[in-house]
Amino acid sequence: MNNYVIIVDDDSHRLNKVKATLEKDSIYILKSDNLYDLISKIYKYNVTKLIFNPNLSWINSVDFVLELQKKYTENIYTVFFLYDNIDKEAFEKIKKINIIPIVYPNDIQNIINYL
Repeated sequence: MNNYVIIVDDDSHRLNKVKATLEKDSIYILKSDNLYDLISKIYKYNVTKLIFNPNLSWINSVDFVLELQKKYTENIYTVFFLYDNIDKEAFEKIKKINIIPIVYPNDIQNIINYL
């Protein structure tokens, strides 16, 4: 089993804070800032744990996760959404598709409990 996690976030301050929190617990972090890089790292490193900023401009994170989940009959991916503010409808949608919502910055440490 690998200990890699991919972080997809265009906010470098948040990305570095999450990265530092996870790396001190011996979790290896891969960053991705475009779709091609994201998909190639998922397959190259056999990554099953992903952390997204749900408000990315270059990808619809929910649609991406849905497509990823369609590939397998069982849910092999653990996906987190780091958010500052999210509306109730979006929150219910991500919970329904097994995405774990994490309030930033308050609950960053909770990611480690899931890993």
